[in-house]
Amino acid sequence: MGKHFGPQTKFSRRSKRLRSKGQSLIEFGLALPLLLFVILGLIETARLVYTYSAVTTASREGARYGFSLGVNGMGVPHYQDCGGIREAAMALTSIAGIEEAGIVISYDGGPGTAVISSCPLPSAETGTRILVKVTTSYKPIVPLVNLPPIEVTSTSKRTLLVNIDAVQ
Repeated sequence: MGKHFGPQTKFSRRSKRLRSKGQSLIEFGLALPLLLFVILGLIETARLVYTYSAVTTASREGARYGFSLGVNGMGVPHYQDCGGIREAAMALTSIAGIEEAGIVISYDGGPGTAVISSCPLPSAETGTRILVKVTTSYKPIVPLVNLPPIEVTSTSKRTLLVNIDAVQ
């Protein structure tokens, strides 16, 4: 016996296809917000990691410039060149939002000692440390979750070698 292809069978196949398309559309509509939430969360997490990396790099570069031997173009030793230290700290971090006010330069006598001076240090001897502290505030671009600004801070410390002759 053959199959009967009547108008009722054609109608039921068409309605199944339409229901299937409608179901796919509803599933996509339910999954899309969750997918977007995950993607935006990944982007914000990547921005936070980038900000942390930039702050760490800024403090390290500032301290590296400050403890290096030599003088700047005006004859000022690097450890006294506050502007040069700030420039070195800000050179690679333009996207992270680090401002000059967020860079604190100070000096101490070594681990466990109190801060001697802020920049510029009038005079130094070998063993004095330069401390470059960089702070910025991370604010999410997309306010999906009501997070307060997160303060990101890094401090780098280097020991000054003042009275040592460099071989050229």
